[in-house]
Amino acid sequence: MNFSGLKQLLDFKGGDRDLESVRPKTTTPSGTARSSAGLGDIDNAQMPPQLRSGVMQLVDELDRLQGELSLANERVVELETIADEDPLVPVLNRRSFVRELERALAYVARYKTSASLVYCDLDDFKGVNDRHGHAAGDAALQFFAHFLLDSVRKSDLVGRLGGDEFAIVLHHADEKAALEKAHRLADRLAKQSVQHNGQIIALAMSTGTTELKREDGAGDVLERADSAMYAAKTKNKRKKSATKLQAERQ
Repeated sequence: MNFSGLKQLLDFKGGDRDLESVRPKTTTPSGTARSSAGLGDIDNAQMPPQLRSGVMQLVDELDRLQGELSLANERVVELETIADEDPLVPVLNRRSFVRELERALAYVARYKTSASLVYCDLDDFKGVNDRHGHAAGDAALQFFAHFLLDSVRKSDLVGRLGGDEFAIVLHHADEKAALEKAHRLADRLAKQSVQHNGQIIALAMSTGTTELKREDGAGDVLERADSAMYAAKTKNKRKKSATKLQAERQ
């Protein structure tokens, strides 16, 4: 909104003077004079003092309202960010992640590009809570979220689907590339640990991957990746059980 223009409009409406006297004349090609100025050329110095004071008060009020509107718009953006972000960790919540996944699917369908989803689930996370407490469990989730964010590109998406389940959308990545990425993530996480109140918490994860298809919906993608993740988790549990049994026999 142009407040100075509004002020000039009020000047024009409130001024007790001849409009033609404040419009400079120009000459047309035919030699006749005509007024060419708009409201911006009105000399508001001729306004009565009381009217000028009222106009300036109105302009000040409009400036104040504009400032409040700007703050309100900033608050709207802040609330939208809060609504999209998980309350515990700095990644998308399930609702916003599914929305962005739908957009990624639309992009894949339109431009015939590739994208994949990696479904991540922390192994034995209940045991972390039971052994170290829920505060330590929250610290582990926050560590894991930052670990995922630091391990992907800014163009990729990371979301928390619930509990200790997270998902990543890898843009311009087919299923082979996604599988390789998932394996690297699991290997890197196994070499790290979380420290909380003097406690050292080891983390491990199982992953499932799937490539986004043009005919998919978000539910189809999540279901496939979830099934692949549970198959990997079952395999990891069997492997750990066999290793533990072998160690006990020795």
